[in-house]
Amino acid sequence: MVGDRDDDFSIPLGKKNLKKVSANFLTVSQKRNIRRQAYLNEVSQRNDSVFFATIGAFIILPPTLILGIAIIIGYVQLFP
Repeated sequence: MVGDRDDDFSIPLGKKNLKKVSANFLTVSQKRNIRRQAYLNEVSQRNDSVFFATIGAFIILPPTLILGIAIIIGYVQLFP
């Protein structure tokens, strides 16, 4: 068992404040990372709850309705 370590550290990769640095000095990888980060920030602002609620309703609601109707008309007995 190693125990508690207080020597955790992180190494910053790339240049700090990349938006302040001229585009001529950035590598292709750094440019790609800036574009990817901007896209991820944009996507994280979306509210997808309506989409997932609609998909969930189309998946859960029909079988529930069919089962409910089958129980009401007596085709399915819950307690035989």
